[in-house]
Amino acid sequence: MIPRHRIHSLLAMALMLCLVAAAPQPTWASCKNSGGSAGSHRVGSQVSSGSVTICASAVSVTPARTATVPAKPKVIAKPKTITPIVSRLVPPIHRKPAAQPIKLAPKPAKKIIAKPTTKAAPKPTIKTIPGSTSASASSAMFTPAGVTASVFPSSELSLGQVASFSSNPMIHFRAGSVLNLPTEVRFTPVSTTWILDGEIIAVGNSANYSFSELGSHQVSVEVVYSVAYRVRGSGIWISEPDSITVLDDLSLQVSTEPDTWDYPEPPPGRALLVGSDCLSQPGSFGCR
Repeated sequence: MIPRHRIHSLLAMALMLCLVAAAPQPTWASCKNSGGSAGSHRVGSQVSSGSVTICASAVSVTPARTATVPAKPKVIAKPKTITPIVSRLVPPIHRKPAAQPIKLAPKPAKKIIAKPTTKAAPKPTIKTIPGSTSASASSAMFTPAGVTASVFPSSELSLGQVASFSSNPMIHFRAGSVLNLPTEVRFTPVSTTWILDGEIIAVGNSANYSFSELGSHQVSVEVVYSVAYRVRGSGIWISEPDSITVLDDLSLQVSTEPDTWDYPEPPPGRALLVGSDCLSQPGSFGCR
């Protein structure tokens, strides 16, 4: 025969396993990419609209348990004790008592105490306290720094003039907190592309280009950042599968032409015999 307390322990363990199996899955707060676990928390991420959202979720399970509640003993009222009143004869004062027979004082009655009824001690009650689960989730958004495109020597250029373009992407970090977990996000530039009027003209942080058409031109730089994050100061970075593209634009004006005037060549020269210096005496022989 299995003892009763053993049966209660087995029932409590079975109930606890059922609660753990039926625990609700964590909500990801719109994060589609799972990053795994960080301690007792699960983390994830998602890129949208030039930013990355980091999510964290946790489920707390309180298992069922049994408790022994002691039974309260019944209070039995004590029986009342009746004390008999004993009367004694007191001789009168200042008088000589007459000879009377000596009466003995009656003996006090015996105290009668009722014996309490003996009852078995009450048995304690074993109570099962059901388990419970609670879920919590939170998210935070992180945005990379912008990039700046510049042109040298000026945004006003001449036809055929070489323009030098440059930008400043670099590795940088953002810090915050998600579900009370310190969170750090790293943005790393992986490519830089220069686009002129919708067409790619160069790749890299700098580029040179010579304009061959007059008018207004639009130059854009696109920097692609890879994203990684970590929580609670962990040394392991979790990579986000999607990247973030950051843009900057320049407006240029090619409005002047280079200096290309054609000068006529002088006529071929010939030697002449003159009678004197033509500058000082222009009327001399041979001067005209």
